Amino acid sequence: MKKINYFKLLKLFIALGLIISTMFTSFSKAAGPKVLENYKAYHDTVYAQKIESEKYNNSDIQIVENFLKTAVNECDFSMNTHVSLVENIIKEDTIKSSVERLWDLHKDCEYSEKYLSRRHSTPEFFHVDINKLEGKDYERYGYLTCKDKNSEDFKIGAKNVSEWYGNVIMNFKKSNLIYRTTLTIGDSLNNRHKLGKNSITPTMVNGPKIVCVPGYSKELVGLLANCISEGTLLPQYPGSLDKIKYNELSLDYFELQFHGELSFKNDVESVDIIRTSGQNEDDKKEQERIANKIRNLGIPVNIIDCSK
Repeated sequence: MKKINYFKLLKLFIALGLIISTMFTSFSKAAGPKVLENYKAYHDTVYAQKIESEKYNNSDIQIVENFLKTAVNECDFSMNTHVSLVENIIKEDTIKSSVERLWDLHKDCEYSEKYLSRRHSTPEFFHVDINKLEGKDYERYGYLTCKDKNSEDFKIGAKNVSEWYGNVIMNFKKSNLIYRTTLTIGDSLNNRHKLGKNSITPTMVNGPKIVCVPGYSKELVGLLANCISEGTLLPQYPGSLDKIKYNELSLDYFELQFHGELSFKNDVESVDIIRTSGQNEDDKKEQERIANKIRNLGIPVNIIDCSK
């Protein structure tokens, strides 16, 4: 009877383990959002450089970063869409970015300072090669919303954003998105347009840093810290950011950038459908019909009147 060489067997198991581990690691890297491939190192480098060059007040840094962590914990991750798009989103089970939906128009778009499309701002924000990106790789945009749907903070914000981006608010499961979502204070594209190139760096929501302050402004960091300390800016009411005015920057909301694919059925936790003034009975019936379609998927839906 042949003796088993346990040493060779052990080496074989170790080799197999290394191969499997390498395969899983490679798969994990390949499966991650392309936009975030170089992002962390870039983000951390910019943060270190700005801490050194801007000479922020250490207390202000701590106050603002603690506020951002609390806001992420206490608010919903949300995105708006139009009622007319919901059925197609459910059918495809994919929530696309505007770049992906209009990729045939965006892919050949020439860079222009007058037309700062998402196609050109994304590589700058996340330090990725534009030539490596396809439509599906671009981030989807949303914002922090108040969990208290009866609050004035929620209703005022919901009414305004609904008029811009559609009156269906999708609230996402944080556990699915927390490691692939970034944040900026204010509208990233508008603020980048006002401040110029390399003036915006989004930060990860699971460890937010003041690098997400537009223009890396020491004065704005100090202003935010004062408003937080005074209770003007409250983490559970993200709409309170709108009260802060600084150099005509767009500080209407805390913008979120979602990276990687978004499934309506798997990633959406609840939906709020907003009723605003000017909607007729047919509009309301259509909202009810869409609400029932969503409920049939097991996703809770609230129809909220913000017309007053």
